[in-house]
Amino acid sequence: MASVQLYYYKGKWSITSEFDPDCSHQFLSWDEEVSSTLKDSFWSLWSRLSYQLPSDTSYCYEFYFVSPLHRFVTKYTEDIVLHSVYDLKSNCQLDPQPIAELNEWHSVASVPTPPSLDHLLDISSQVGPFKLKGFVFLNLKTFQRFYATSSEHVAATCQLACTNTGPLNLHAKWSEQEMIILARSLDAQSKEELLTYFPLHKDLFTKASTNLAKLVQHIDAFYKDVLTSVAQEYSTEEERKKEIGKRIQAQWFNYILFRIRSGLYDSVQEYIALVDADSLLSTISKFIK
Repeated sequence: MASVQLYYYKGKWSITSEFDPDCSHQFLSWDEEVSSTLKDSFWSLWSRLSYQLPSDTSYCYEFYFVSPLHRFVTKYTEDIVLHSVYDLKSNCQLDPQPIAELNEWHSVASVPTPPSLDHLLDISSQVGPFKLKGFVFLNLKTFQRFYATSSEHVAATCQLACTNTGPLNLHAKWSEQEMIILARSLDAQSKEELLTYFPLHKDLFTKASTNLAKLVQHIDAFYKDVLTSVAQEYSTEEERKKEIGKRIQAQWFNYILFRIRSGLYDSVQEYIALVDADSLLSTISKFIK
């Protein structure tokens, strides 16, 4: 699922999304034979739905684009659903339903009174994370949004991001090693959801995240200091290269910096993000000691 904005600029309609300004990057698909950008997939489905472009160019229209191919956890049937409309002249939001009806688009459903949060979470738990992620409510009076994500969906997200640890039970306590792998694997939103729905992991997760950040800071500071001091102390490139290698060799984390200098990784942060789990855990254990 992706939230896509449709806007009018320089005489034509274009789309953008939160993580891809022009929707031109290839997105990951569950079908290995499918290779497509978000832009191509969106406009292809737009055509198959017989959607027409709007006539009012002063609005920005925001849709949920869902497809079984564009999937992380929840399996959606393909659709393009209008959920927000912004008046660019008045800088106000508008009710999306009448505008969707005018343009013959699909839109989010409206309810006179939203159910309680507990009821929504019960529904999402019963349906399961692969059919339903959760709910988003828009108050048409204040235009505030309220999100209710299924705790099972949060658990499934963690499972996919951290498959090397085996089946996850987020209701049970974890080891520090498992939490380190999870901390480096989740994006900011997933981390926030994890701690919101499973607060028992907050202390250990915070500790793991802090240790990862301190490790990166420690190695980065050393490497920056080495490069600066060697540049001041030696005049030729050959001398500098030799001395940098000597100083790095004396450190327990030398294998990380040698990989960076050889071009295997661009930074310590990239090494942490991409290295296999066993190597990361070994590095962290040495750092903590």
